[in-house]
Amino acid sequence: MDDIGARVRNTIAEHLRVPVSNVTDTARFDADLGATSKDNIEMIMVLEEVFGVDISDTAAEEMLTVGDVIAFMKRKQSV
Repeated sequence: MDDIGARVRNTIAEHLRVPVSNVTDTARFDADLGATSKDNIEMIMVLEEVFGVDISDTAAEEMLTVGDVIAFMKRKQSV
């Protein structure tokens, strides 16, 4: 597992208080991890802080799975 993926998974698991083993690339925040819309908003803010990036509302709305977040962070880190 690469560093960005591990950091994203660990951050999400900690924020949502779920086992990191549940935080797979295909896990959906609402259906699989039990996140509410409030959880999602707070998680985006935490991810922005942890990774030092800005996540637009549009980008946040497109992040439906853990894999979506990892892909976004990898793109941001390569810029």
